[in-house]
Amino acid sequence: WFTRRPVMKVQTAAVVAISAGSSSASVLDASGYVVARRMATVSAQVTGKVREVMIEEGMRVEQGQVMATLDPLDADAQRTLSASQLSAARSQVDNMQAQLAVANADAARLQSLVGAQLVSRSQYEQATAQRDALRAQLQ
Repeated sequence: WFTRRPVMKVQTAAVVAISAGSSSASVLDASGYVVARRMATVSAQVTGKVREVMIEEGMRVEQGQVMATLDPLDADAQRTLSASQLSAARSQVDNMQAQLAVANADAARLQSLVGAQLVSRSQYEQATAQRDALRAQLQ
């Protein structure tokens, strides 16, 4: 049975040893870097420490998809600070409005007294200047 099979033709080639200094040897040495096709900038509306990242590099995301959550401690502390600052500012406005009411009454009283020549004109002008300064601070 071995002799019945047709003989296959085999191509042969000469083997040549190439030394390190051979002129027929070519070596390509290159360096470079990979650049992404598309870049996207991701930012948060508030600052804080990242608690959890819900995506991985290379994943596709949709608009509005939550990609990470922030630690609420920083936001809670900022909210508390802002609330106390707002309360202090409102208190200061209330105080200045009370001072303005007193200054308005003083200016009106001194105006009638200046007309009767019971107080000096400078006292009246000082009272109106104080009233005007309080009005300016409230606006």
